[in-house]
Amino acid sequence: MEESSSDCVLLAPKAGTISKISSIINGSISGGDAVITVNVNGGESDIPETLTITNSSTAGTIHSCTPGSNNTVTAGQYISLTTDGVSTGTVRAEFTIEITH
Repeated sequence: MEESSSDCVLLAPKAGTISKISSIINGSISGGDAVITVNVNGGESDIPETLTITNSSTAGTIHSCTPGSNNTVTAGQYISLTTDGVSTGTVRAEFTIEITH
């Protein structure tokens, strides 16, 4: 996902519970935090815990969150990650989503 307002979608490879979401960025952000919202399969409610890439983070910075609800998936469902677009600079973020069962 590239920063400023953007989103990405991926498929859950197995059924289970999203237990952790982590990110690492390849550059520096400024202008504000980049708040990443996660949703499973287009459901009515997002996972309430957001992943926040803090303002002034630099390349190699890792952030994570631990979802507590709305975080179960079945194999093949999609998971979308959307940034609020508040931060500035074009920075690529890579994500890891841990699914436990």
